[in-house]
Amino acid sequence: MRKILIALMLCLVAAVPSTIAQTDAKVMVFKVLVNGEKIDPKGEIVIGTSDKIEFDYRLETKSPKEQPPFRFMVSLRNSAAEKHDALASNVPSVKYENLSESSYTLEIQAFDPTNSLNVTPAYVNFRVSNHEVKLLKQIADMRKNAKDSGGTGISMIIAAVVIGVMIIGFVVVILMSNKKQKKILPEISMLRDNIDTFAKENDLLHKEVVALRTQITQLNQKAADLVTHNKDLSVQTGKLDNMSNELDRLHKRKDDIFNIIVHEIKNPVGMIKSLAQLLNSYDLSATEQKEIVGDILDTAGQIMTLSRDVSKVLLLESDKISVKYAKTDISEVVSSVCERNSRSADKKSITIFKSFQPDMPSVECDPAMLDEIIENLMTNAIKYSPEGSKVLVEIAKKDKNVEIAVKDNGPGLSQEDIDKAFQRGTKLSAQATANEVSTGFGLWIVKKLTEAHHGKVRISSLLGTGSIFMISLPITQGRYYEEDNK
Repeated sequence: MRKILIALMLCLVAAVPSTIAQTDAKVMVFKVLVNGEKIDPKGEIVIGTSDKIEFDYRLETKSPKEQPPFRFMVSLRNSAAEKHDALASNVPSVKYENLSESSYTLEIQAFDPTNSLNVTPAYVNFRVSNHEVKLLKQIADMRKNAKDSGGTGISMIIAAVVIGVMIIGFVVVILMSNKKQKKILPEISMLRDNIDTFAKENDLLHKEVVALRTQITQLNQKAADLVTHNKDLSVQTGKLDNMSNELDRLHKRKDDIFNIIVHEIKNPVGMIKSLAQLLNSYDLSATEQKEIVGDILDTAGQIMTLSRDVSKVLLLESDKISVKYAKTDISEVVSSVCERNSRSADKKSITIFKSFQPDMPSVECDPAMLDEIIENLMTNAIKYSPEGSKVLVEIAKKDKNVEIAVKDNGPGLSQEDIDKAFQRGTKLSAQATANEVSTGFGLWIVKKLTEAHHGKVRISSLLGTGSIFMISLPITQGRYYEEDNK
């Protein structure tokens, strides 16, 4: 009976035609083949699971001659919303086989790369049902038999009897189904209760999962904050370590300088005290008093030199060297230093000679620092030269630099002395010829100030032949301005 009702329903279902909008073009399905046999594409289509079905289609436009290149996009969906793989192709046909039982909708779209056409897609509905195919085949056979028998009343009666038997069978099936349904209703009710319980438990679990995820997110954020704080602490720790190391270095430097000052100032202060006692204890002539006062002044000058060198060391080691560049007549600066040291040279009968290349260009430098450089070189030359010797100061231009050389007739330097001559606080093996004070800072100051001008300093000396101290400074500082301002 159920089969007859399904057959009757199939007879009442009309084929669903493809809807065509008023557009520039539309896709038309013009042929459908089932197992190689052509059927009406606008009629009802029912196939079995083992059948093969093929759809042929084309694109129809208002102006076929101006039709642009295009491609078809074919997709197939069933009643369970399952979608078969979409196919993009320029082939105007598609085939399917071994489809599962369900209702299907075939959608065929066309598109062109330029989007110049508004295309209406085609839709074809069909079903895959072995049972329906079997019923339709039985109905078709009955119709064929009725037609072959000439439409006699006997055939009609037989058909009616068969249909009646089928209806009775259908009623019996329904009654048996109702009886079975009464038996399983308690079980269904129990299942529904279980489903409700499981749903509630699932809802609670879902809320717990959400709460746990929130806690995990918060913990992750706290972990990220801790990582950031740890990085900041590491940076601060590194800075503190650097500051601690710098403080240790400064303390050591302070102790070294203090020891040097105490050691170097002890002799001049003692001499001043002795000279003052001499003035106070004896009846001296004016000439003798003048000589003692002169010695006191010289000793005080040595203390001032020591104080000046220590101050300069503190300034240069603070990394705050500020060079004030100006166009400078280097010959004038050197001449001024030579004149200032002439009294010290005269005391030791040392003659200062100058040899300046004519037409020397102005040099971009800090005049005060250049004066300091030449002062240290001249003081050393006079300090270590014997009485009656000579000191020569030369100025010459070489390429883009100016070179200043101070030559003396002192005892000279060994290679070991040359290697450590520019180290801070280093005293060399050569001794001052008149017991002048030596702080060990002079040549270190010369090197620091010369390098601050992007220059170089070097020594040429042999034991017993005197020494030559030479500095080389750029005439212009233009190419170094960008580097200094970084």
